[in-house]
Amino acid sequence: MEFHQDQIILNTEKSKLMLSNLNYSLRGLVILLVILGHIRSPLRDFIFSFHIPFLFFLSGFYLRDDLMFREMILKNFKRLIIPFLIFGSLGILITYTKDVFLGRKIIPLNQSFLNLITWSDYNHMSHYGFVLWFLPALFWARILVSAIMKIIKNNVALFTLFLASLLPSSYLLLNYQFMWAIDESLAAFPWVLLGVIASQKIKTYPSGVMTYFFVSSLLLIFTLFLYGIQKIDIAQAYIKDPIIALLNCYLIIMITFNFFMYMFKNIELNFLSLFTFFGKRSYFLMIFHPYSNNISSVFLTYLNYPNSWFIVFFMSIFLLILLNIFLSKIKLFSFLLLK
Repeated sequence: MEFHQDQIILNTEKSKLMLSNLNYSLRGLVILLVILGHIRSPLRDFIFSFHIPFLFFLSGFYLRDDLMFREMILKNFKRLIIPFLIFGSLGILITYTKDVFLGRKIIPLNQSFLNLITWSDYNHMSHYGFVLWFLPALFWARILVSAIMKIIKNNVALFTLFLASLLPSSYLLLNYQFMWAIDESLAAFPWVLLGVIASQKIKTYPSGVMTYFFVSSLLLIFTLFLYGIQKIDIAQAYIKDPIIALLNCYLIIMITFNFFMYMFKNIELNFLSLFTFFGKRSYFLMIFHPYSNNISSVFLTYLNYPNSWFIVFFMSIFLLILLNIFLSKIKLFSFLLLK
């Protein structure tokens, strides 16, 4: 991914600010789509064609190659694995209590906790912590990408590795199941790597961004017209048509990324900043949205509005905002960066 001489080189402080604003805005957009995707809405299949790879992509923005390997592992363990264990355990206990109260079939607690610390994936977590598979998968993917960044410094070589790893990582996801969410982390690896590469575009803002945007948009429309929506569900190891699905996912991510980057560079005040509020709380929203979605759905079903997915969505967001305000005043949750 070489950049031409007519690129506009942004100063360090401005590029850092732009990276931060872009990251939070994109995170806000994607986390809202994640919440909507976990509600049975008409947009569900389209959202599932890119939403989790997009989150992995964004997680590559701040990966650094100047940290000692041990320091990087400890930092990510604290940031990802400790919350995974805490909130995974919370999800198990809440689900167990609910099942006992409602007289449902109960999964033994020892089995649930064993699955949490051994398999750590969606298929072995039958509780409210089911979305947390994302954290150990991201942990291993970040370690792998960080190790590669210490060896390979050239963006062209990194992008070549991204392309070369897409299909093999998908093949492993679809055909093998490893403990500790290793198979999901291998599927996450290319997207985290792509995020690292894309973050460099912000520091050296390239010309031709909108040309790339329009050409990619036309190609996406063409593939959607020919092949339709191609679902990618890393959690359940399902990819409808890997080649087309991965191409469409890449196009959606890069089209959105380039559009946001152009808007932030050329328009001082824009509506995209509204997503920042949710982007800064994306970690919190990811962990707690299964609870708010479920409460909202049950409540509306009780009121005889079972199919009002858009009301469920807005009610869930409202509950999450209230919960965030409450928990932000508790030191433990501040420590876990739930902001």
